[in-house]
Amino acid sequence: MVKTVKTNVDFYVLMETTGVYHQEVCHYLHNLGYKVCVMQSGRFKRYWFKTGK
Repeated sequence: MVKTVKTNVDFYVLMETTGVYHQEVCHYLHNLGYKVCVMQSGRFKRYWFKTGK
């Protein structure tokens, strides 16, 4: 089975801050070419409910 991501869709990785634990993953994904957004804890949940995404 081959899984693919549509190339015509903007894809972002949204992460909550978790002490310093998110930093290494954030840098790793960014270096792979992903668009990464790091938000303060709690804001992610409010963003999710407001946008429904």
